[in-house]
Amino acid sequence: MRVWSLFGGAIPIIAPSGYVSRIGDDCDGCGVCADKTCPFSAITMDRGERRAVVDLARCMGGVCEDRCPIGAISLRREPSKGEPLDVEELKRQGAA
Repeated sequence: MRVWSLFGGAIPIIAPSGYVSRIGDDCDGCGVCADKTCPFSAITMDRGERRAVVDLARCMGGVCEDRCPIGAISLRREPSKGEPLDVEELKRQGAA
């Protein structure tokens, strides 16, 4: 998830990262990712399967990957979410 400000910070906007979260087979169902980690409520727990599930329609990609204690979450490119933002290019444009 990336948050940008318009009009001198008066209007924050959220842009998709161009990626979605992918839950690996090594997910042990601890629930850390689903417990208030995702600001978009895109991750829930499937109690029957005992693993996390990602709602791709809600997922903006990014926050949960670093929070998984066993590294079972990775990001994959999702073209329907748009092109990834080039943060360095945006910084250069902002400095110009």
